[in-house]
Amino acid sequence: MSVMVSLFHQAMTRWLRPRGTPPFDSLAGTPLDRVADNYLAIITGSVLFPGTGSALVLRPGLAVTSAHVVEGCAGLTALSRHGLVELHVLGRSRRLDLAVLAVPEGLGRTLPIARAAQGQAVWAMGTTTGWLAPTASGRVETDRATAWLDRVDGPGHAGLMYAAEAGPGYSGGPVVNASGALVGLTEGIYTELFDKPSAAWPQLPRLFAYHAADVWAESLALQMRTI
Repeated sequence: MSVMVSLFHQAMTRWLRPRGTPPFDSLAGTPLDRVADNYLAIITGSVLFPGTGSALVLRPGLAVTSAHVVEGCAGLTALSRHGLVELHVLGRSRRLDLAVLAVPEGLGRTLPIARAAQGQAVWAMGTTTGWLAPTASGRVETDRATAWLDRVDGPGHAGLMYAAEAGPGYSGGPVVNASGALVGLTEGIYTELFDKPSAAWPQLPRLFAYHAADVWAESLALQMRTI
């Protein structure tokens, strides 16, 4: 049985990798290597139209991702640094674009978190479809950005905005500082940049990430609802 399971995992891994590029081979020499064992590559959709995203183990038994990454899913298979992992969606936040996932015990470790500061160097990673690198470095443009879950006329939620060559596939993935501490969880490309529609867009994409402390607190609240 163990041989059959091993062969199945090998076959699934070979099938998943062509549909998306996980960041594991690009982490050496970067602070991202310190959270590599906690990172999970999520690949959904079809072979022709794959969807990619990220998840992160915050503490033993629990991972987080952007809710839109696992929309419509109750369970799914992800790729960790050490092989395939079965995930189960425990709940979704009503306040943030955030979902909590049950993961096997022994996967990853409890991550240290820190507060990002304006101008600070940061690193991010995601699972991309080939045209975008799976790791990126940049700087925090502001640690007081605001994003909205549903509509811009409702109450927003604070986070950080960072500039980096990042984009689709980074949602739900970590943003770390030079020490490898988690400072944020990428939610998506930040589009509320200018008051005037005619203003020129910057060369580097700007991405919004929830502060790590807010992700931690919300994940605890969601986990308590499942007990």
